[in-house]
This record gives sequence, C-alpha cells and structure tokens, in this order.
Amino acid sequence: MNSNNNNSDKKNQEAQQGAFHVNSINLGEMINDHNTKAPTIMHKKPFTKNEEINKPIHQETKGLDALVKNQEDIDQLYQVNMDKQWSILDKWANRSMYNHVQEVKQELFKTSAQYRLSFYKTMLDTRLEYLNEKCNAGLKMVKGHYRQQVSSFLMSKMEQLSYEVRDRQFAFITMMKEKYTFAETLTAYPSMQQHYIKSIFDEEEKYLKFLDGLLDKFQSIVDEELRKY
Repeated sequence: MNSNNNNSDKKNQEAQQGAFHVNSINLGEMINDHNTKAPTIMHKKPFTKNEEINKPIHQETKGLDALVKNQEDIDQLYQVNMDKQWSILDKWANRSMYNHVQEVKQELFKTSAQYRLSFYKTMLDTRLEYLNEKCNAGLKMVKGHYRQQVSSFLMSKMEQLSYEVRDRQFAFITMMKEKYTFAETLTAYPSMQQHYIKSIFDEEEKYLKFLDGLLDKFQSIVDEELRKY
C-alpha cells in the first residue's frame, strides 16, 4: 500500500515538472531563492534558434567552397594544358584543344606585349618629364642669376650717367652765368647785345636738351633689353 502511494506521488511530481512552462516562472521566487535552478528549456531555445539562423550560412559557405574548389580544378586543368608539350599524336588526337591552347597563348602574348609597351612608354615619359622639369628649373636659375647681374650693372650705369649729367649741367650753368654777365656789358650796343643773348638762349636750350636726351636714350636701351626677358 505504501509503495502504491509513493509511486503515485512520483507520477504527480513528474507531471508537474512536465507541465512546467516559461510563463509559469515566478520571478520573485527566483530572486529570493538563490538555490533555484533555471529551467532547462531556457537554455535550449537560444541554442536552437542560433542553429536555425546559422544553418543557411553554413549552406552558403559550403556552396562557395564548392565553387572555389571547382575553380581550382579548372585552373589546374588550364595550367596543365598550357604547359603541356604537345606531340604530333596529341595534336592529331585532340586537335580542338590544341587549337584553343594556341589561341590562348597568342592572346597572352599580345596582352603581355601590350603591357610591356605601356610599361616602357610610361617609364620613358616619366624620365622625359623629369628631364624637362630639371632642365627648366636649371635654366630659370641661370637666367635669374645673369639677369640679376645685368639689372645691377644697368642700374649702376644709369646712376653713374645721372651723376655725370648733373655735373655737366652744373658746369654748363656756371659757364652760362658768365656769358649772361658779359651780355650785360653790351648795353651800349643794343643790336650786338640782342644777337648775343639770342645765341646764349639757343646754346642753352640745345645743350640742356642734349643732356636730357642722353638719359632718355640710355633708358630706352635698358627698356629694350628688359623686354627681351
């Protein structure tokens, strides 16, 4: 009798455990009772969902691996036929493959030749551009150096000429003062005084204009040389 009661109690406990559901969890009891174990169903569901999510990824990965393997096989077959030493028997037995291989080799040769031409052309253009840049820079430096020397020389000559013209003007004016003083002594001779004064005026105008012309001509020469730069 006692054994029957024990069996019925165990069945009731198993039924209660079997009826356990996530919605029946008492969060308050779980917090208060530190010894309470989390139901196994809580651990099974996330793993099941992850496996379901990762299943398509694994399938795609397998598909990609198969494509890569297929491509490697194709490349291996391609390389074998490209490196193959074709005998007369092989050419006759597999004429189509031999022709394809020769066509591919011709295309590879053309592509390689075009690449080499482009490569050498690029290298030569680069060297030519480098040489042009270097020569242009050197030429500009040389021009700048000599033009600076020319400008300094012309400025010194212009300054020297200006001082010389000034000295000539001062000397000429001193001489003309003496002539004007002498002209005042000709008051008793009106006609002679008049002609002499007119001569002084003409000489004064021509000589001073001549001195000014020297500066203008020298400056025009300098401007002409500078325009060549």
